[in-house]
Amino acid sequence: MSFVVKNNITWVGKLDWELREFHGAEYSTHKGSSYNSYLVREEKVALIDTVWSLYAQEFVDNLEKEIDLHRIDYIIANHAEIDHSGALPALLARIPDTPIYCTENGVKSLKGHFHKDWNFRIVKTGDTLDLGNGKQLVFVEAPMLHWPDSMLTYLSGDAVLFSNDAFGQHYASEKMYNDLVDQDELRAECLKYYANILTPFSPLVTAKIKEVLSFNLPLDMICPAHGVIWRDNPAQIVEQYLAWADDYQENQITLVYDTMWNGTRHMAEAITRGIRAADPTVEVKMFNLALSDKNDVLTQVFKSKGVLIGSPTVNNGMLPQVAALLEEMRGLRFRGKYASPFGSHGWNGGAVDRIGERLEEAGFNVASGIKALWKPTEDALADCVAFGQRIAQEWRGGAEPANVIERTAAATQPAPARPAPKPAAAAVRNTLPQSASAMRCRVCGWTYDPAQGSPAQGIAAGTPWSDLPDTFLCPECFLGKSVFEPLHRMPNGAGATTAAAAHSAPVVIVGGGSATYQLVRAFRALDPHTPVVVVTADDGADYSKPQLVHGFSRKLGAADFVERTAAQLAHEFGITIRPHTRVDAIDQQRKTVRIGAETLPYRDLVLALGANPWIPPLEGNATDRMITLNNLADYENYLRHVSAGERVLVIGAGLVGTEIALDLAEGGQQVWLTDSSPHSLAKLLPEFVSRHLEATLAQKGCRLHLGHRVTALDSSGGAITAQLSDGTTVEIDTVIAAAGLRPRTALAGAAGLRINRGIQVDSYLRSSAEHIYALGDCAEIEGLVLPFMQPLALSAQALAKTLAGEPTPLCLPAMPTVVKTPALPIQVGGRTVTDGLSWTVEGDESGLTGKAHNGDGELVGYVVTGVHLSNGAALLQQLPALL
Repeated sequence: MSFVVKNNITWVGKLDWELREFHGAEYSTHKGSSYNSYLVREEKVALIDTVWSLYAQEFVDNLEKEIDLHRIDYIIANHAEIDHSGALPALLARIPDTPIYCTENGVKSLKGHFHKDWNFRIVKTGDTLDLGNGKQLVFVEAPMLHWPDSMLTYLSGDAVLFSNDAFGQHYASEKMYNDLVDQDELRAECLKYYANILTPFSPLVTAKIKEVLSFNLPLDMICPAHGVIWRDNPAQIVEQYLAWADDYQENQITLVYDTMWNGTRHMAEAITRGIRAADPTVEVKMFNLALSDKNDVLTQVFKSKGVLIGSPTVNNGMLPQVAALLEEMRGLRFRGKYASPFGSHGWNGGAVDRIGERLEEAGFNVASGIKALWKPTEDALADCVAFGQRIAQEWRGGAEPANVIERTAAATQPAPARPAPKPAAAAVRNTLPQSASAMRCRVCGWTYDPAQGSPAQGIAAGTPWSDLPDTFLCPECFLGKSVFEPLHRMPNGAGATTAAAAHSAPVVIVGGGSATYQLVRAFRALDPHTPVVVVTADDGADYSKPQLVHGFSRKLGAADFVERTAAQLAHEFGITIRPHTRVDAIDQQRKTVRIGAETLPYRDLVLALGANPWIPPLEGNATDRMITLNNLADYENYLRHVSAGERVLVIGAGLVGTEIALDLAEGGQQVWLTDSSPHSLAKLLPEFVSRHLEATLAQKGCRLHLGHRVTALDSSGGAITAQLSDGTTVEIDTVIAAAGLRPRTALAGAAGLRINRGIQVDSYLRSSAEHIYALGDCAEIEGLVLPFMQPLALSAQALAKTLAGEPTPLCLPAMPTVVKTPALPIQVGGRTVTDGLSWTVEGDESGLTGKAHNGDGELVGYVVTGVHLSNGAALLQQLPALL
């Protein structure tokens, strides 16, 4: 079977009517599936994906009936999993030299599956392949949608997106188009596919869709790798994905249980009656797990605002099918949902406790559960009804979770009254982070599980987070340990401030941002009681500042970067946050800070003041129109200015300026990038790498003026004219100063602390005044100013121990700096720009590895780019410590 999809595009895949299980037995396929392969015949011929290896020979035979195999010029491997690539060995046995276009990870995966060194051609986002007749294939990397190797391929001219697993469904139909099949069946299979496969990657789904939309490409059809083709209003499935990725939930509560002698089943039925009585508007669904398909159950969990999981106790734990479901739920990482455990038991009620723990690990907002002894009595079932009523009310209105009710033959007293909800004020102290076995990356969502380790980085299974080297990098986003946080948190009430602590002088932290909240997180893990007060001039929100430079091309607003508000942080860590507040003076003798007319005492004072952008001194009447990008407030102003015009001048080709320029170019702006240095990132990269980066910037449309500084900005009311030192003039709409940062030291200097480039501190982060410390961008540590995430995180951990009573010096290993330019990813470590270095370099345009040696032949620095990025970890291990 084959058919014309559109113009010169032909479907040449395989319908699998009999498929009932997929990924082994991991995914049920009640409606079968299809393995979609597409043949594009222009002046050049491209084959996009193949089929499962079970049907490899059938596929090749049918393909040969469609076209002479030797006319196929290119093979596109959007994804290397064998349901898409399984026919490659049979096909390449016939046409062995045909190039395969795929991502770098695609090469690794295909080699891993088939152990063949085929003619691979690595592509990156924005790369194109000309097919003739005015048509091109445009490639878009889509890592973790749903494998690291995934990519999308767009055919210009026909406006067709070959989306691989995205927007697909396991659904076999000869009709093959979305407008011809049963719409209810189609939506159900799409929802099931997303819920069971793509849910853990929802933040990446949103980001990738916004990235693709920012290209402003016309879209006439979406051709996925499984299921039907979207030709009627293809935007509908894109919009549905955005909705599903946004912590989706309906007004539904789902109960899932397994049972031995029906005690837990009777409890589930009674809880259901209570929920329906308290809230007739909520839809309630109940599943006996032993009699239900787990993927259908997980789909209902995805739809629900809350779930209740029940099991009797066996061997002080839960029944195996319940444990297996909870493991699936942990991996799917549902967000923004309530949960509660329940179950009957005989000698011991450990199942409910274990279920609650597993639900917390899975990221649910867990309310305490309910237990019943032996076969539930009428009174016990009445308690279950009441429990269901409370659950319905609380999950509708967001009140405090209910207390545990344990009904036994002897204990039939009413459940204790639920405490009054605590106010959501800044001083709430009831939920603190605890030392968790698993750690989640706050940027991309990847989770480190000690039970599995990270074999790709040489981390053996069973290695706890605390034993990971400080050089550990997230394998998805290449950021360090500083962006990780515990996967689950302490139950409500843990770490409440004691009466004695409530009257003691607090630890006062001046300044917000990453430095402050990493210190708070580490300190609270060691000391849950000492009062902590954060005084910050901004709104106190926690966000990833390095990500701001990538927001324009992704069409992100300031609110999209906020991970936790001040109120949420205060509640989580049991601290007081005073936003929009400035400290006017420090009295180190009295150990107080002055805020207006108020005097605030401190036990210890931490200055986390950050740094100000450096504004170059220029001539002209438009110097006040320079803008900066240093915080969320700046970002709102930045978006407003950049969106109002199309021409942008970025002053400074350092780390931030280069990333800004590339992001703006990706977003469609005309960008000029200037720097007085003769090459980009001159303080970080050797010249041979800078030249490679500059070529990439030029390919993306950036106009480079390096070795020449901006001398003046003038305007007659509209556009701005920039004058450069070589006499060049540039007319632009927006000017961004990204020429570096200067530590904020005025408050410390006025208090008499020693100042140099920053606030001078020793290896314990102690300033020249007793009980005053400095942290982050404002600190100069043993002569070093280190405005990067990894030293900040290590500083926060060391200072937390010192504040908790265990004086700990800061030790800094060799650390990588990652240049987050997607078109040419770069990692650099050690000494790379000092005199007296000799370099050995290997690689080509796709990437290189450079090693810097001193006069004694010792490795002192390195740089890796592109496809060589994975070499960085091993080189980093060989470098000497920084401090």
